[in-house]
Order: sequence, then structure tokens, then C-alpha cells
Amino acid sequence: MVLVLGMVLAGATTVVVFGASAFADSQEGLATQRAEKAMTQFDSKAALVALGNTDVQRVSFAQRSGEQYGVTNGTGWMNVSVLNTTDGTWENTSQRLGSVTYDNGDDHIAYQGGGVWRSTGPGSVMVSPPEFHYRNGTLTLPIINVTGESSLNGGAGVTHAETIQAFPDRNAGDRQNPMDEHRMWVEVQGDYYEAWGRYFGDRTDGTVAYDHSQNTATLELVSPIGRQRITSAASSQSASGAFEIHGKAHVDCGDRVYTNSYDSRRPADYCAQESNGDTGSEGDLVYGKDVDIDAGSGSSNILGDVSSGGTVTVSGSSGSGQPDVEGDIEYTDACSPSVSDCENRSSGTVSEIAGINTMNSIDIMVENKVDMLDGSGNNDNAGVDIDGSDRLDFSATSPADEVTLGTGEYYLEDVVLKEDETLTLDTTGGPVTVGVRGGIQLQGSGSSGGTIEVVGDGAVEMYVLGDDGVHGRSDDLDMQKNAGVLASQDNATQFRLYGTRNFEAQIGGGSSNLAKYVGVIFTPPGPAGTARVDIDGGEVYGGVLTGTTTIDKGSIHYDEALATTQVVSRDARVVKVTFLHVTVNRVLVADR
Repeated sequence: MVLVLGMVLAGATTVVVFGASAFADSQEGLATQRAEKAMTQFDSKAALVALGNTDVQRVSFAQRSGEQYGVTNGTGWMNVSVLNTTDGTWENTSQRLGSVTYDNGDDHIAYQGGGVWRSTGPGSVMVSPPEFHYRNGTLTLPIINVTGESSLNGGAGVTHAETIQAFPDRNAGDRQNPMDEHRMWVEVQGDYYEAWGRYFGDRTDGTVAYDHSQNTATLELVSPIGRQRITSAASSQSASGAFEIHGKAHVDCGDRVYTNSYDSRRPADYCAQESNGDTGSEGDLVYGKDVDIDAGSGSSNILGDVSSGGTVTVSGSSGSGQPDVEGDIEYTDACSPSVSDCENRSSGTVSEIAGINTMNSIDIMVENKVDMLDGSGNNDNAGVDIDGSDRLDFSATSPADEVTLGTGEYYLEDVVLKEDETLTLDTTGGPVTVGVRGGIQLQGSGSSGGTIEVVGDGAVEMYVLGDDGVHGRSDDLDMQKNAGVLASQDNATQFRLYGTRNFEAQIGGGSSNLAKYVGVIFTPPGPAGTARVDIDGGEVYGGVLTGTTTIDKGSIHYDEALATTQVVSRDARVVKVTFLHVTVNRVLVADR
């Protein structure tokens, strides 16, 4: 009996002790849930006031013993920075946030920046999302500042103080929409920065960085890069980009043409297709400014359409030696010497158009990629023929004078190949990415030239920054006599060169020993760049998108496979932000 009574007493004691603890935990959990609901309700009421839907709102707090509501003035801040990459100017909007807080022992909940956040020891989580709206390239960001009384007993009154339009601002010339060639950052500092950063990452495709020593999370967004396919032999997509022909076309095989097309999806290279009569007339020219083919000669023609955002100039001579356009001619300003002359030189129609669509430069994409790969922890340079100065090392290669880079990502200060040297990019196991801070020089002579060769079925992406401080040459791509960028069956989809708005290329050494480039040159100049490609003793198999293009002793053969190829891959795209709307919204919170 004593033993039974003792067991009952011990059991009852255990139930009371653990039950009391569980009851206390349950009470604490319920208190936290009530506080979250109260702060979420405060969030919705405060948004009505901050965004101008009403001037005053009131909220009740079911406050119990040990619970404390109040306003903490000046805590945390948000900064929105916009960099115009064209002229280097900055626009900044910075504002202290303040917060409405709930404290109960170790539980801390706060309304800050239009959202509700909860502290979880060393970290934080989001309870209710902030006033941050990003969709389809438009960011709407009301920055909400809260000031008020340090203690709130039983409720709060929220009053609108002021709203300031920060971006766009009709009185500030640099704060206008739409944005192009801009970089933008949203930086948040405070106790809840980690939760802010996770929210930024969930709601955008931007890059989020954390500085744990400063309690900051930073989101980076940039403006769009525009079209991502090559649909013509050569184009500028720039209001200042022009196209000119000087002298005769030169080719290694077949008829001499300035432009035409082939299809690398066929089981034959260009020369075989030309011999079989399989080449086409899709060698279009699309330029934002003038297209001048008057100085051409040698009965070489353009096998494709010509579209200009300026003036198209053809030869007014009745002779047969000057270039004809075996396609349509479209002009914006004029057809010179006259429309009838253009009609005489065209096998299609001649018509006036409103203009040519332009696109932004890709400086940001190129700079980010090169900077990211510049560092031993960020590339695959170790274990391959790249020396300690991040240059190709031909000193002990086998076979001699050949360096092979397989699947991976690499960083090079520059690429310089002597006339008997070859850089093989082996994509058998997957894509190859190369970041080049300086430029590319493929030396050549009358007998041979430096060569970049793509093998395998994958793609190569080469980002060339063209830093003059590294390579010290005027041309960022310099291909001399007999130099080559080559791919099997002249497959231009496999090699993509990306450059900045001022990228300059020289293809050929001005002689009949033609340089051969198989691939894409993607260097849009944007509204202020000077990018150019000069073809003088060379042939391009693929497509060119740059600023100004000239042909003298050369030709461009458009690879029709590019029309269905995403030449800017998904992981290389930049995040779009074209329209930015930022306001500073200040509210006052007082004890009800």
C-alpha cells in the first residue's frame, strides 16, 4: 500500500511539474502568436497611412504582463543606389527606417520597412512581407520611415507625416525612366537583415550579398541587355552604328560575295555547301545609322536584305561592277542617290521605315564575369597550361605549341598566340568559359597563323574586357594573316565572344591570306559606345552584332543556325530593371 501510494504521489508530482512547464510554454507560444497577429494588423493599417490611402489609423494591442510594445526611432536604414554606367554618375536615396517593436523575454517582433520580422536568436525570419514589389523589370519600393513614442500601452495611432517622390524625379535629369545601362543596388541594415536578404532572393533573380559584420544585405539589379539571338549577318542595333564597303570581297571558296548564308546544321562545311549550291541569301544587314555600299567593286553582291536607321547609299552608276542587293532595301532618312537608284540595285522592294530598334551594351555582364573569374578560388586554372601570371604556357606542352583547356571556367590576363600556336577548347565534357581581362591577338604570316579551335559538341563563351592596361593594343581582337577561330563544319553556334561597348576588332591582315573567324561577335555599343569590327583580308562565318562594321577584302557568311540559338545563355543573363519607382513615406506612431 505504501509503495502504491508513493508511486501515485511521484506520478502526480511529475504531471504537475511537467504540466506546469508545458502550460507555461503553451502560454508563451500563444502570446507570440497573438503578438504576430497584432503586428500584422498594425502592418496593414500602417500601409494604408504610409501609401496615402488614409491619414489616420488606430490599432489595439492585447497587452499582458511582461509584454512591451513601443517605437524605436532611427533603427536600421535602407539605401537605393543607381549607377549610370554610361557617364559614371550616381543617384542615391537613403532613409532611416525605425521600427515598432514587441518584446516579451526572448521573443522580439518588429514592424520595419513595411514588413513584420521576428528575431530567432542569432538570426531572423519574415512574418509579413515588406513593401517591395518587383515584376517584369519594374521595381516599386516605398521606403517607410517610422518615428514615435518609446512606449505604446494597449494600442497605437498611426498618422501620415509626408511622402517624397525620390525616383523618378521630373526635376532631376538623371532620375528618369526607362533606365538603360544602369546598375542598381538596394541595401538594408538592421537586426533583421538576413530575413530581408532571403526575401530579396525569393522575389527577384538578382544577386544578394551579406556583410555580417555590418548587419547588411544588398540586392543588385541591372538594366536589360536586349535581344539575345543573332538573326542577321551583321547588325549594329545602335543609333550611331554604320556599315561600309570598300573594295572587293574576298573568299576562300566559291563566288565572291560580301554577305550570304549557310546552315551549319547540315552535315557539311560552308565550302561544301557552296559547291553543292546549298548556300542561301539570308546575309542581311541591319544598322542603326547609314549603310554605304557605293564603294564596292568586283561584281560582288549582298545576298540578303539591307535595313538602315539612316541613309542607304548605293552606286548610281549603270555599270555592273558595283554591288547589288539581292533582297529588299529599307531606309529611314533617304535612299541615295535616289530611290530609283536603290530600286535599280535591289532585286526586292525599296521602302521607308520608322527606324531600327536599339539595344543596350553588355558591359555589366562582361565586367561581372571577368571579375568573378579573376581569383584562384573562382576558376579552374590550376592543373592546366596556364602560368602564375594567368597567361597561356606553351613552354612544356605536348604536342608542342598547343594548349588544351577542357570543360570548366578559366581566367586569362590576355590571349596571345604566335603564328604556329593553337589554343584548343575541348567541350566534349561540357561548356568552356574564359574570362579575358585584356585582349586577344592571333599572330600570322603568309604561311600560318595562331589558331583557337573548338572541339566537341559544346559551346565556348569568351568574355573579353579589353583592358588597355593589360594588353596595350588598340584592337581588343587582332587576327592577322592566316589566323583562325575554328569549329567543326563551320558551326558558328559553338563560339561566342562577348565584349564591351568600346570593343574593337580587326579581322585579317589586309592580304589574300585570309583570317577566318567562325562564331559570334556580340559587342553591342549601346547609345554611347564606339564598338567596331573591321574585316580587311578575312572572313566571318556566323554573325556580328557591334557598332560600325567595314568590309574591305573580306566577307560575312551568316550561319542560319544562329536564328534559333540563344547566344546569351541563361546563366549569363543579367537581371532586368527598366522602371524604378521609389518614394520615402514617413508616418508618426503615438500611444493611443
